[in-house]
This record gives sequence, C-alpha cells and structure tokens, in this order.
Amino acid sequence: MNNNYELISKQKLKDINCEGYYFVHKKTGAKIIKIAGDYPNKTFCISFKTIPYDDSGLPHIMEHSVLNGSKKYPVKSPFDELLRGSLYTFLNAMTAENFTMFPCASMNEKDYFNLMDVYLDAVFNPLIYSDKRILKQEGWRILLKDKNDEPQYTGVVYNEMKGAFSDPQTLLCYNILGNLFPDNCYGCCSGGDPEKIPTLTQENFEKFHKKYYHPENAYIYFFGDADLDKELDLLDKNYLSKYERINADYDIPFQKPFKTQKKLKTFYPASEGLTPETDSYLTYSLVMGKNTDYEEVLAAGILGEVLIGQESGVLRQEYVKVGLGAEIAHWLEPSQQPVFTVISYNSNAQGIDKFKETVERVFKETSEKGVDKQTLEAVLNRMEFHYREFADAQLGMKLLQGAMYYWVAGADPFDSMKICETFDDLRKKITTGFLTEVLKKYFVDNPHSLLMCFSPKEGLEQEAEEQCRKKLNDYVSTLSDEEKDALIEENKALEKFMNTPDDPEKLKCIPHLEKSDLETKEKDYQVKVKDLNDFKTIRYEAFTNEIVYTTFKFSLKVLDFELLPYAALLADVLDYLSSEKYGFEEFDNLQKKYTGNFSTQTATYCKVVDNKRIAVSEFKILTKYLTKNTSEVFDLLEQLVIHSVIDDKPRLKELISRIYCQMKNSLDSDPYSAVRDRVESYFTIDALIDEYLEGFDHYFFLKNLDENFEALSDEIIAKLKEVKDLIFRSSNLTVTVTCGAEDYPEFEKNCIDFASKLNHEKLREKTWDIKPEIKNEAFIAQSKVQYVFRAGDMLTPDFQYKGQSIVLRKILSSDYLQNNVRVQGGAYGSWFSTSDDGYWCFASYRDPNLERTLDVYAKAADYCENFSADDDSILKYIIGTLSGEDRPLTVKQEGGIAVRRYLTGITFEEVQKERNEILNCTVEDIRGFAKDLRFLIKTGAVCVLGSQDKIMENKHLFKNIIKL
Repeated sequence: MNNNYELISKQKLKDINCEGYYFVHKKTGAKIIKIAGDYPNKTFCISFKTIPYDDSGLPHIMEHSVLNGSKKYPVKSPFDELLRGSLYTFLNAMTAENFTMFPCASMNEKDYFNLMDVYLDAVFNPLIYSDKRILKQEGWRILLKDKNDEPQYTGVVYNEMKGAFSDPQTLLCYNILGNLFPDNCYGCCSGGDPEKIPTLTQENFEKFHKKYYHPENAYIYFFGDADLDKELDLLDKNYLSKYERINADYDIPFQKPFKTQKKLKTFYPASEGLTPETDSYLTYSLVMGKNTDYEEVLAAGILGEVLIGQESGVLRQEYVKVGLGAEIAHWLEPSQQPVFTVISYNSNAQGIDKFKETVERVFKETSEKGVDKQTLEAVLNRMEFHYREFADAQLGMKLLQGAMYYWVAGADPFDSMKICETFDDLRKKITTGFLTEVLKKYFVDNPHSLLMCFSPKEGLEQEAEEQCRKKLNDYVSTLSDEEKDALIEENKALEKFMNTPDDPEKLKCIPHLEKSDLETKEKDYQVKVKDLNDFKTIRYEAFTNEIVYTTFKFSLKVLDFELLPYAALLADVLDYLSSEKYGFEEFDNLQKKYTGNFSTQTATYCKVVDNKRIAVSEFKILTKYLTKNTSEVFDLLEQLVIHSVIDDKPRLKELISRIYCQMKNSLDSDPYSAVRDRVESYFTIDALIDEYLEGFDHYFFLKNLDENFEALSDEIIAKLKEVKDLIFRSSNLTVTVTCGAEDYPEFEKNCIDFASKLNHEKLREKTWDIKPEIKNEAFIAQSKVQYVFRAGDMLTPDFQYKGQSIVLRKILSSDYLQNNVRVQGGAYGSWFSTSDDGYWCFASYRDPNLERTLDVYAKAADYCENFSADDDSILKYIIGTLSGEDRPLTVKQEGGIAVRRYLTGITFEEVQKERNEILNCTVEDIRGFAKDLRFLIKTGAVCVLGSQDKIMENKHLFKNIIKL
C-alpha cells in the first residue's frame, strides 16, 4: 500500500459484496474511498465542496469551465475529445447546492485510467487562468456584432439557466431554499440566476478555483475491480504530491432556527390563461436537524411516503377531501440541514390557510395516534426491495450519489451503503415509536418552517426581459466608440477561436485506445418461446437472485382507432382504482408489499418488413417481485384485469385531474421528449400512434376530460369499460419474463391459471386508417429558450440500413453540432440521431436561437461532404460510437434486449453486421451520407417549442403555431 496515505478505516460492505477502504492523503488531507469488488464497470469521481456566496452561478460555471483545456491536455475541450474517443460508460460533471462532482466510468481498464488522468488534470490544472475566453464562452458575455445591433447576454450556462428558470418548479425550489436559509449558501443558487450571472468577474472566478479546487478540499472515489495500488499511485505521483495544505475554511455555518414560521406570497411569470385561482403552488417546508443523522433523514422519507406518497396516505386523503388542488407531493432535500416540503399543485391561492391547517392537523394527529401499520409495511417493503435489488449497471454511480451529501457533511460515506443493516436497525426502532418521535420533533414542534403561496402573474417575464434589455443597453451606451469596437472585435475573435479546430499535434496528447482494444464480437441474447394454450411466454433465462421481471402485453389492434386515447387513460388510472376485493388504498399497499414495481402503460414499437414499418401497439402490465410472492402478485393481476371498478366517478375525476396536472408539469419542466416524439410522428406510424397514447394529442385529450368531466363522465366510463372488455382476452396476450430457470415453472403455472379466467373469444385486428403527415409546428410555452428539431424519413423503397450511420451521428453530435450549436450558439446541447428504421433527426436543448440552429442543421451535409480525418481521428469516433453501444447491462436490461430482438425480428447476424460496419467505417463512408442529409433537409420538417417572441419572429417557418 502507498505510504503517502493513511488508512482510516476498512469495512466489509456485505450488501454489495465489497470491501470499503477510507484513506486520507497525508500531505494534503485529500479524502479517498475505494469500494473494491468484482465489478468490471470501474468508476472514478473527484468532488469538491463548492460553496456559493451569491447567485452568480460560480460553482456551475466553474464545473463547465475546468473541462475546457488543462496544462497536460491543452486543447479546447478534452471532455469533448473523450466523448468522441473513449469507451466510457459514464462521463459527466454535476453541480449540487454545495458540492461539484466529476464522475466517469469504463469497463476497459486502460480507458478508465485515461479518463481519470484527464479529469484530474482538468480540475487541478485548468487553462482558466491563462485563457479568459473560457469564462466568456461557458459563463457569460455581451454579444455585440455591430454598433447598430442590440446587445444581448449569451453563454452556455447563462442560456442553460434561462431555460431552467422558465420552469415554475425550478423557481419554486429556488424560493423555498432562499427563504429557509437566508444566512448560508443554501439560500444561494449554485446553478446561477440569469439576472445575476453577468455579475461574475474573472477575478472572483480565479479566487474560487484556487480555494475550492484544492486537494485539501477533495473527495475522491474509486469503485470496481481496478488495481487499488495503481489508482493511489497515479493520484499521488501525478497530482496530490505537488500540493501543500492551505488550511482554508470549508465549513458551512448552520442556519439559526426560526422562532416563528415564515409566511410568503410570491409570483412566477405566467402566460395568458394561468390564474392564481387555478394554477398556484402551495408549499409547506420544514428544516430538520443534520443530514449526518442518517436514520432521521431516512425516517423523514418514509413518513413522506406513508402520509403522502401512498393512496392510503392520511394527508393525501385529507387533501382530496378538502379539495385543495389537483395533486399533492413531497420532496426531501438531503442538504446539511435537510428540508422536507409538501407541495400542492394547481391550487387556489385563497386556499393557503386551509392548506396549512390540513397539513399541520394531519402531522399532529399522526404523531399522537401513530402511522397506519399496513401503509408503513407497504412503504418499507417497497423501499427495501429497491435498495436490496441493486439492479443497476451503474452501481458505482448509484452508491456515490447516495453517499456524497453525507460525506461532504462529515459523515461516514459507508453508512449509506449498509442498506440491509440500516433497514434492520430502522425496523427495530420503528417498533419503539421512532417515526412518531421524528414526526413530533421536526414536523409538529418545529418553527423553522416556511408556508408559501407561489402564484402566476402575467407580464413578469416581459418586465424582467425589458429591465435586462434596458440595463444592458444603458451600459453599452456608456461605452466609447473605441470600447464598443473592442467589444465587437472581442466577439469576433472568440467566434474565430470557437470555429478554429484544435492543432492536430495537440490533439494527440489526449489518450485513447487502439483498435486492438475494441471488442469485435456482439453479444447474443437468446429467448425461449413457449406456446401455452392461446397465449405464449417469451423467456430470457438468467440468474436474478429470485427476482422475476415480467410484462403482460395485450394488443391494442383489437380496438377502433378512436378508442386509443381511452386505452391510454385506462393505463393511467387502472392500477390506482379499487377492485371488487380491495379498495384502492389497500390495493396500492398490497402492490408495494409484494412487488418492487406494479404499473400499467401503453407503448408502440415498429418492425420493418420489406422497407415498410409495421406498428405494434400494446397495453402493458409490468411488475417485478420476489418469486416467493408469485401467488400474491397473480392475485393482484387478476383483481386489476378482471375485477377493477371503473365506474367510481369521484375517484376517476380525482385521477384524471392528477394525471393531467402531472403531464402539464412535465411539459413545463422538460418538454424535450414531448417535442422529440411529436416531430417523429410526422414520419413514422409508431410515433403517430404514440401521440394519441402519450404525446401532445393525449395531453389535449386529458385537458378536455379534466375541464369537462361532469358532462363527459358517463361517456368516459363507458369507453373505459369497452376498452377493458376488448383487450383483456387470453388470445390477445403475450407474456415476457426474465428469471432463473428454477423460478419459471411456478410462474408458468400461475400464468396458465390467470389466462384461464380471461375471455377466450378471439377478435379480429382492426385496420387503422391513419398515416403520418408533415405539420411543421411550433408550440408556444412559458420558456425563455427553444427546443429545435428538424427530422426526416430515409425509409425509401431502396433504403439500406448501414451501421456506419451510428458513427455519423457520433461525429455530427460530438463535433459539428457541439461546436456550432452549443459552443458558438450557446445552447445547452445538440444531437443528431439515426435509427435502423430510417428515421433521422436533429435536435437542440435549451437553445437561445431558432433559425440560426436550423441553418446549422441545413449545412450539415456540406460538413459531411468535406469531412476529413486521419486514421487516429476516425478511430476515436469509432471508439466513441462503441461506448454508446457497449453499455454495462443489468440482467433485466439483457432480457429487454433479447425480447425486443425477437419481437422485431432482428437477428444476431444483423447485429454483428452492424458492429462490423462500425468497426470498419471510413472517411468515405461519412462523406457518402451527405446526399442523405440533403434529402432530409429537402423533404423533412421542423418542430419547435419555445418562447412566443422567438417563434413569432420566425412564424414563416411553420404551418401551425399552437399555444400550450
């Protein structure tokens, strides 16, 4: 063992069959843990406690900036080079409220040590001191191209946070923490308030790095089967040994408790149609003791689930009875002083006092009476199932994320990894009243709390934008002509810098693998198919530690097309309804008691036959459970499918309001997926069907039902019953399962018994008279940034899928779009995607631009036509492509791949052919795609979600403009 480290502790982590080592570097005080075990997905992370002192987003901007070149790797973005040419399985950086982390992972040991070295040099030796352009690119700058132009702020983080602050829920959290912690860093926005980001100076930027990015303040994490001595030697020899302690203060002062509850009414920017009477958020937040009291934090999470998360939760039931809003939820922030928050969505601002009374009454009554034992047992079983399962191929990251909040607060990082021991101790404590003690201490007798009403107000965004515009114009007007010229020249120089490729000689310093390091053989995942009377099972057999993963699939093609939205609604509500045997509260508890998941959904996939897409739409019931609970799970399945009670109008009304509220909030917070799926529906039949099941069309369907439930309730119930009767038939059933060989016989026996109770009449499949059509839509949302898509369909009669197209998307995403849309355009990200069914798509995320980005997409063909790369460079792209293909997989994920290949008719030979084409991709192959990209631009379509101003500026691009 390296003598430069002191071993503080060594522990056996039984739950994950690993040894845990805790070291401190003697010279610098750097803290290091190693989780050593037989896990090939090796994970490394270096983190720093990063304490914001204002809202300028300094920690977040620093996270971005250190990845833009370092002393050993002096290229514009070593991070992007790794994205292009590493077999990474995880590569990212994240900023939390009081720490920043730089994690990476790889299953290839050589690659793992390469990633580690690049990250270490990035954080300790960045170019931010010598290259002032980095802060301007990643943080903020004034964009002025001509004296007559209106100046504007831009920058990658600035634009990202403009997008984040378009989401009312982000602003909500910002306001909660800011008011609960007025005297320490948790009251500041570590990500950055767009209004305050332009206050960050280069001087403060450098001071922050010198203090916080020092080994004395480092938390270093190793996980997996890599050689520990080699890890420690690299760390010490190349980096830590070069530093001395600086004895800086990294402690965060505790917020003094409030003597009385704080009450606040504030506002968020709203578009037309939102009102305080229907769209307010009501919140009740409590500050707890210390997050190092791990069991108290876990208890608070359990109480949240017991009181609110469960259908039988007392606070949830009281909330519905009083009629406070559409949905209630809870949130636990595991900061130094944990924050527990109850949130009411789509509420009336006038109901704030009733909300307070209801929350406080339930907390007090529960602390006196105790929690419901059935509900508690259900919550404990579900939580314990997830903790014990560890079904995550990124286990290293999962453990790290669970430990970091506690580690930086001074707790033992291994405590959060002793799941079984913690649960055993907690169960014992619960029998002695531990939960009610925590409830009384923090939820009842605790004045350090905030009651807040967060209401919409029209004009706030326009007012803020106008103030920002005026402030910036006033500032620029104070500049002399020479200073304006200097600013214009600075922008030109920066643009030239961003446009200029790195010196090829410098790029050679970035370590990468050789072709001989790559895996040439694909993995073959086989299924076993068995016909059982009028249905069949498709089985992937593997060791699952007695867990059964299964999906019951019922075809939707027996329905008339007009019933599809109701099929999706049935999936939304079915597992929340009562059955003839169980009330919905008991049914919910039993799901959690006996399963790790029990849910319903609709989905569509396609298979290509003779260059034609064939869509398969299904109603799916998904569950995972321990094999010992097989009979109980099939009892639940029978109750769900055969005996569910559809005609409970009050319950149905509550659920529709809740589901609509959840979908609306999802569109507000992150609309990327919805817009991505919408544009695909212009071209592919499966995506078009999914629009009615889960996309914008389904959103508008739910909106209508929610607003007109009383008038439509009888029709809704009749349609749901019709769908239920038509799809739940044994002849319409396919069952997929991943389990051990010894677990299958019991599963099969119960399947046969379940199917025997279904209707056996076989129905003919319907012909749905629908086809995709190009719509060129823009969706106006409460957003300061855009999500810009351009897509096209390559599935012509002579289309031939090529594995090289995956390399193309890697090159365009990590090089062309990264540079032109993200770095130069200021978007948070931009991607190009292809698929084996011929659908291709460009996309940008949190993008300040619209037409400029579409112009970048249009010029991608020219880029491809003139693409050049030497052997090393094309190899990097191939390696980077394979990193996306060769992800570590859980057994469940392997089973999913096996089933998907079987159902879509993809053979192992086709999969191997794709890999061969990736491995042998050439520059000429990439150039050959230029004609395809021109075809996409010529025949494709656009779809955008963004701000009203930007969309209306470019309204000539769209056939339809829709206001959400």
